[in-house]
Amino acid sequence: MTVIAVMNQKGGSTKTTTCTGLGRALSLDGYNVALVDSDPQGSLLDWAAAHDDQPMQVYVIDRPALEREIPKLKEEIVIIDGTAKAADLALKTIKVADLILIPVQPSPLDVWATSDMVNMIKDHQDDQIAAGEPPVKVAFVVSRVIGNTKLSKKISETLTGYGFPVFKTRMVQRQDHPNSQTSGRTALDTRPGGLAAHELRALKNEVLAFLAL
Repeated sequence: MTVIAVMNQKGGSTKTTTCTGLGRALSLDGYNVALVDSDPQGSLLDWAAAHDDQPMQVYVIDRPALEREIPKLKEEIVIIDGTAKAADLALKTIKVADLILIPVQPSPLDVWATSDMVNMIKDHQDDQIAAGEPPVKVAFVVSRVIGNTKLSKKISETLTGYGFPVFKTRMVQRQDHPNSQTSGRTALDTRPGGLAAHELRALKNEVLAFLAL
């Protein structure tokens, strides 16, 4: 089992969109994928409930139970919608992950808001290394990009300063995402030939390469 946590302590960073889109792209590639909603807002569960025949299994697991319940799942890849403002709850998500994706909007406030989570992840990596374990992999995903602005171009360089790689794929703010979510689906289902679907497939390819799967 490979566990991917999509995390950001700031709202509106497309965590749930990333979870559902990445999960669907992987499932269309033949992987057995489960999505886990551990967010009190329940956005992932609301999305799943809007479609009666979801192609992916969706579980609801409270963060305190993640370490106990995640290993019981049978799916090949598990993706957690893992936002948490409380540090102790965020750490529980970090501890079960093999890969942490941090979606960040191209704005100074959103970049600065990631610093606490970055420090928490680095502390956990240090603990893993001290225990002789491989550290969790981490990458940023630039999300909700609008146009080809100077700020959007500089965001990767700024995020790299935190010490984690930045994926080349950028999640542009496209209407295909909210349009598909109203029916509990993704852009890959409603407009598979569109740019939003293309970006989700590109993100999936980067994730697989990064994990060497």
